[in-house]
Amino acid sequence: MPARRKVALLCRRVAARRDLSDATQQKRHVQDVTRDACAVVQRWIDDGKCNPVDPRLLFIMLWSTTQFNADFAPTAATTLEVPNLRKADFAKAAGPLIAMLSLLPPDRRRTNINPH
Repeated sequence: MPARRKVALLCRRVAARRDLSDATQQKRHVQDVTRDACAVVQRWIDDGKCNPVDPRLLFIMLWSTTQFNADFAPTAATTLEVPNLRKADFAKAAGPLIAMLSLLPPDRRRTNINPH
């Protein structure tokens, strides 16, 4: 095998190992951050500040909702019957999600989560 090809293969192997290492580090970082955030939600549950909910599933639901709005902004805007999503629309989306997940104690919940 020519030297040039050997060097190219070696470079690809090094890059693949680096990518794998970066992915492992990123996974650990996400797990650490999620663990910390889940601990906060668990304290809220323990202190009676919100109803019991699996904190990890809560974050998956929050991430999926916000990611949908980011990835499919035109669809979300069409559904909301607005020309474009604004920062306020993203913030407004948190209210119904929080209410649907029953994160607020009953005395702090709004019964009407429909903005219309």
